[in-house]
Amino acid sequence: MNSEKIEVLRIEGLKKSFGKLQAVGGVDLVVKKNEVRAIIGPNGAGKSTFFNLISGDLKPDAGKVFFNGNPITGMAAHRIANMGVARSFQITSIFPDLTVFENVMIPIVVQQKRTMNMFRAAKKIAEVNDATWEVLTKVGLKYLAGAKGNALSHGDKKRLEIAIILARKPELLLLDEPTAGMSPEETDSTVHLVKQLSADLGITIVFTEHDMKVVFSISDYISVLQQGVIIADGLPGDVRNNKRVIEAYIGEKKE
Repeated sequence: MNSEKIEVLRIEGLKKSFGKLQAVGGVDLVVKKNEVRAIIGPNGAGKSTFFNLISGDLKPDAGKVFFNGNPITGMAAHRIANMGVARSFQITSIFPDLTVFENVMIPIVVQQKRTMNMFRAAKKIAEVNDATWEVLTKVGLKYLAGAKGNALSHGDKKRLEIAIILARKPELLLLDEPTAGMSPEETDSTVHLVKQLSADLGITIVFTEHDMKVVFSISDYISVLQQGVIIADGLPGDVRNNKRVIEAYIGEKKE
């Protein structure tokens, strides 16, 4: 089967309310293998809630979520993660007192089903070391392998978080504001990394982002949320010129 036809993520009628506030109001979405899909919208549009519903951090009021054809609606977050869905958050999650190498090695040890009391022994195992170096090379952090997590720049911390996620060998990667707070140089580096993950590793990526230059430079498709409802969905050029999107989010100025 052509990989372009394989559905990695299917969402049907997904809804979530908090009291009288409807955060996600009946979203339908299909993301195919190797696709880079942007979910954009103004603050309060429901993007984070939408991600939480996919990753299992929240349970929907209605609707269904399928990953690789399997229903994962309302499933616990750790079970969804074990199936191959990984997520990064706006607030970077790393081990600040461990080195970059150790941060990436830990999920590799776990992935290979070695117990944590074998931590020291695992460092001597060639396959663990090789796998760790491979991930660090892919994300461009090999030269910082010995640095402590808390000594990294903001951009490198985000890059390390992605490395930790990659160590788990995900099929679907959910990135929440991957370039938030980055310098222009760090943003360019992250854009290159996302392109590489999709093209070289075949990882399907769904991400939220406020920087329209980033969105239009790396997205295969863009979905626009407004008040929990998708108001536009399609190719970047079509979304860029959509009148509803211009009025609701992008405004008259186009990046």
